Amino acid sequence: MSEISDDLATAVADLVMKDQVVIRKHEDWIEMEIKNDVLFPSGSATLTRQANEIVRELGGVLAGLDNPIYVEGHTDNVPISQQVFPSNWELSAARASAVIRLLASGGVAPNQMTALGFGEYRPTQSNDTAEGRSSNRRVMLAILSRERAGQSLYSNVRDGGNASPATPATAAPTNSAPSRLELNRPPAMIPRGP
Repeated sequence: MSEISDDLATAVADLVMKDQVVIRKHEDWIEMEIKNDVLFPSGSATLTRQANEIVRELGGVLAGLDNPIYVEGHTDNVPISQQVFPSNWELSAARASAVIRLLASGGVAPNQMTALGFGEYRPTQSNDTAEGRSSNRRVMLAILSRERAGQSLYSNVRDGGNASPATPATAAPTNSAPSRLELNRPPAMIPRGP
């Protein structure tokens, strides 16, 4: 995991220096946060030219790995109502999917990636300020350790196994900030509840 983290940091070193990309290492996963203004124009799920270059470079690092990868789209709380995106949920999911499609075209195995759209429901900052809203508009990549390869998001069985129904790991979204315990778990695996 340390080698993957170092390779990712090298691939986006200039963006890390500009605070447009943040890489966090955890015990069994790496989290990469990419600020939305680097990736997408406002209200759009079409990657910018700069974003295409960044994601292709990341794909070069991730291609050939068998690590599970979760790509999360997040928005601020400014309502959107377009025919294509009736809400921030659709917009965030489309943005995560756009990143996954580009990673797949660069050689990352599609069966190891999952797109998640959280809309405005997992803010990291208050949406009361322009700066806070900007921080909340982001795409997160969580690259999990190889030991998690093939595990279902909803249970502890390997894909293809006969699992009994399990309670999903992600419950209804909340506006509360993650607790210290939650910060030590992969973002896509953090249970949320009322």
